[in-house]
Amino acid sequence: MKLLLFVLLFPLTVAAQQTPFVLRGQIGHLGSDCQLLLSYLSNGKEISDSTHLQDGKFEFKGTINDVSDALMILRTPQNISALPLDAILFYIEKDTMELIGKDSLVTATFTAGAVNQAYQELKARLKPIRDKQKNIYREYTSAPLEARHLPVFQSSIADEYTITRNDEKQVYLSYAAAHPNSIISVVALQWYANGVPDTKADSLYQLLSPAVKSSSKGKAFGMLLK
Repeated sequence: MKLLLFVLLFPLTVAAQQTPFVLRGQIGHLGSDCQLLLSYLSNGKEISDSTHLQDGKFEFKGTINDVSDALMILRTPQNISALPLDAILFYIEKDTMELIGKDSLVTATFTAGAVNQAYQELKARLKPIRDKQKNIYREYTSAPLEARHLPVFQSSIADEYTITRNDEKQVYLSYAAAHPNSIISVVALQWYANGVPDTKADSLYQLLSPAVKSSSKGKAFGMLLK
């Protein structure tokens, strides 16, 4: 009887794990001819949604069973075929998220939503390094073709990039060490390890809070480290 009761209630237990979220905000004063496209994962399935802006305001609602990777694209009559897209990668999290932008998604910031605000902090720390990496890429691509094939030039570019990559890794480690209660620390350690088991990443992973380690991202990274 107890087993039968468990089987009957199990689907309800799974359903109860779904948590509602609200994503709202404003992108300038864009009108209804501008559209936001949203994609994210919920319970292993990709969910797509869209909405038109009303004087810049928008709102999405849904449910998730854990923090989820998400992509949002802003389409306007001016940028509908433009590249790069006006788009952001972020995280769908439970409760309420608020995103405010002056006239675009790419420059918008989250004013509510702890996970996304933490992600913004990590990206802000990385920005000076990312700028250096872009400059290195421009240095390489703007060089004459014959220069790109010279070993001394290739070695110089590689050395410059290695320095920035090492700086990048230190940001990941220091962020994870300072934020044991944030799921973004798992993201930082994932980027640090780059898909390869690593002793430093493992040491910091063990210091993360139980809630972070038991999240879907935490569990997946824990499996990588084994």
